[in-house]
Amino acid sequence: MKSKTASPARKSPNVVALTGGIGSGKSCVARLFEKWGASVVDADQLARAAVAPGTAGLQALTEKFGQQILEEDGQLDREKLGTIVFTDPASRKFVESVIHPVVRTMWLEKLELLKRNPMLDLIVYVVPLFFESGMKYPEVKKVLLVTSPEEARMQRVTERDGLSPEAVRARMKAQLSDDEKKRRSDYVIENDSTFGELEARVRLLFSQLARRS
Repeated sequence: MKSKTASPARKSPNVVALTGGIGSGKSCVARLFEKWGASVVDADQLARAAVAPGTAGLQALTEKFGQQILEEDGQLDREKLGTIVFTDPASRKFVESVIHPVVRTMWLEKLELLKRNPMLDLIVYVVPLFFESGMKYPEVKKVLLVTSPEEARMQRVTERDGLSPEAVRARMKAQLSDDEKKRRSDYVIENDSTFGELEARVRLLFSQLARRS
């Protein structure tokens, strides 16, 4: 009687978090990872879904801050809300208490679905406030930090979002310093040169992270 040969255990994809200060270039780095085959989940996109019209999240924010935070079509005006929360720590904590648990649940549900793909080697979770939120991420194996000179970050955000320099500084001040984030991260991607140089740095890191043990 022939014995059955045991099937090799299916390897799980590597799960990493990608973070960095506002305007550091996280989205650019995430697109490169995705281009080379990683599956990317963006916490900001999940957060938008968590406060879409008709959700309990948007209702809680409206009850707290009033109709002033809504656009004419009922969508959340993120710029107006940002003006409030980035100048008032108590308001910021309230918003985080509403949004973060919902985003956490959505991410874990998405992660379980992605893990079912036997061809997937790398999952990248983009979390701008990975350290600031104070939440635990036991499913994440490594943390990648994107950094960029402050002047370049200021220029990117003012051009991208139309914010004043003062508003950008307020957002930067609400986040941990790059020095502190570097101490807590496993890898640091310096976005301080040309796009070609950034692409080369990310490509090297991708080749390491996409290897499954």
